[in-house]
Amino acid sequence: MRLDKVHVLLCWVLLTRLGAEGRGYHVSTERRSWDDARRHCQDCYTDLVIGTPEEIKQGSHPLSESSVYWIGLRKELSSSRNGTMNSSSVPWTHWANRDPLTFQKWFPGWPVPNDTEDSCVAMLNFEFWVEENCSEPLPSICYDVPLPPSDARATAADEDRITFEWTAPENFTRATYGVNISSASWGHSWSATVSNTTRHTFYDLKPDSKYNFEVHAMGFGGNSSSTNCSAYTVPLPPTDARATAADKDRITFEWTAPENFTGATYIVNISSGFWDYRWSAAVSNRTNHTFYDLKSGSKYNFSVHAMGIGGNSSSANCSDYTVTVEREISLSMLCSSATPLLCDQSSTREDVFNRLKAHIEKILGDNVKWSLEKKMINSTGG
Repeated sequence: MRLDKVHVLLCWVLLTRLGAEGRGYHVSTERRSWDDARRHCQDCYTDLVIGTPEEIKQGSHPLSESSVYWIGLRKELSSSRNGTMNSSSVPWTHWANRDPLTFQKWFPGWPVPNDTEDSCVAMLNFEFWVEENCSEPLPSICYDVPLPPSDARATAADEDRITFEWTAPENFTRATYGVNISSASWGHSWSATVSNTTRHTFYDLKPDSKYNFEVHAMGFGGNSSSTNCSAYTVPLPPTDARATAADKDRITFEWTAPENFTGATYIVNISSGFWDYRWSAAVSNRTNHTFYDLKSGSKYNFSVHAMGIGGNSSSANCSDYTVTVEREISLSMLCSSATPLLCDQSSTREDVFNRLKAHIEKILGDNVKWSLEKKMINSTGG
């Protein structure tokens, strides 16, 4: 019992010291047999390391140039019918954790052919493998399953796409993630593997729909637990915005609902830059709205957005005028000039009229309906 307590305490100390360096690869300089090294890795981390030599070496710096390190590979010898050990029928096929061995990187001359000795694999600091007797005391490399990402969130949504982001687990050097998205409403799901980024955009989604997202860090020892969030695509925009009725102080606008829009709630806006007027309203279960208390003969700009849980759609827009109540304003101009007969010239009168028209155009533009006409009045002086 006392030995068990000491062993657990030792692992806790090691986890505290090495855990601050991050989850992934952990070098133990203490020399152990292959069995003891694996037991240490399983107690304090996950297991003896697996993976390509390049990945192991990159994740395990610094490695001593004068040593070799146990990794999670051991020859498995089976018994033949006569009770003898048969090595030819048991090639190196699996890692110690039963993952298939998909590559080998032996130092020239290794492994030893027809060697029935109980042998395990050690990695030289320059990446190649050699066989060693499993009882040989050597340093070792452990691996750990990565911590999960955090703070999964949607950062952008459109009618047919959503961008998700997340925060990388601390000291996660491999930077490879599995991302998944699904929709219960549409029965769709997509998966992707992404590297060296903490964001991913999913395309070809349905508008105004909820999507569930999850991301997990991928390590050679397995995947972390997942971090999840949900988000909605925005609705399609309304179409065919138009004015269907107008009076001197009101305009009725209508629009066509977007396809498959179940929310049926809209934000309508009207504005007049000339009158410095803006007004908005939310309307539900209808596709028209009448704005009151407007100025006669004035241009009003209208826009309508479909409202969704994931945000508002882009807008449909149009403009129209209230009915004009005509008013006539007379302007009289008296021409006087030091140049004889200048005021009598038609070109002078035309130039003054055009300047006046340009000035009014600059002020009013097409914001209100107006016209300017000239009338000549002859007058005589005594």
